[in-house]
Amino acid sequence: MAEATDPKGISCERVIEYLCEHFGEEEDSERCRTVKAHVEKCPSCTAYCTSLDAMIALYRAASPSFPEDARKQLFEILGIT
Repeated sequence: MAEATDPKGISCERVIEYLCEHFGEEEDSERCRTVKAHVEKCPSCTAYCTSLDAMIALYRAASPSFPEDARKQLFEILGIT
């Protein structure tokens, strides 16, 4: 992904970090509005968010069940604990 920066100075890398760190933050927060504005103007971030939405939809549709130990290990590997 190109390291684009919009006029407000937010980079694609920071957008991705933000999405990963703050998934589910209040949509009307200033930070969330800034990220949304960047994503709307940046083809790379738009594509990333589109693929993320598709992945979440597939996961929800499949409704996989994992043993709790496997879930904890996966979350630890992904740094989501």
